[in-house]
Amino acid sequence: MSTTSGSWFRRGLACSCLVDNVRFVQEGCLLRIFIGEADHRDGAPAYKAIVEAAHAQGLAGATVFRGIEGFGAGSLIHRSSGFRLSHDLPIVIEIVDTQDAIDQALPTLESLVGDGMMTVERAEIVLDRKARDPAEPVIADRLRLLEVQVGAASSDDEAHDQIQASIRATSEYGASQSQLERATGLSGYEIRRILDEAARPTR
Repeated sequence: MSTTSGSWFRRGLACSCLVDNVRFVQEGCLLRIFIGEADHRDGAPAYKAIVEAAHAQGLAGATVFRGIEGFGAGSLIHRSSGFRLSHDLPIVIEIVDTQDAIDQALPTLESLVGDGMMTVERAEIVLDRKARDPAEPVIADRLRLLEVQVGAASSDDEAHDQIQASIRATSEYGASQSQLERATGLSGYEIRRILDEAARPTR
């Protein structure tokens, strides 16, 4: 993530932080893809090709659901029975990420959908992280949440202060300066300045 202190932020994140619990709520996007189980791309099931493409695009997550009955544009009903399982049951793939990330990945994913259908809707992404043991810092989780917060916050002063507070808190959990640099995209000088301000006695 390459950024400067003046361009840290995007809109859409609220957060609450406790010592052993951090919750972030971010406005995101839910992409649903509807295809058939018998659909293939280059000899592989289409749903597998779509999930692998989503992963290669760096999207946050994808889940494949297999339906028990449904029909599509061809109006042919596909269903499973107690004696025989259809080889072309409905498949739904759900992919969640930010609107920008989904928009960037759409052309690649659309090329794999074929005769299927895609829908896009707004979603609220909730990240809830709890320490397994209050005495055991969860540095990786804190760094990940800091990265999400930096990437999704707005450019107002309040969000700026929240970012600085999160950097200090993550440092107190044991994160190194280089880890903080990678998570925020800030330079070592800027990280040291933020941490030094917290250590400076107030008058």
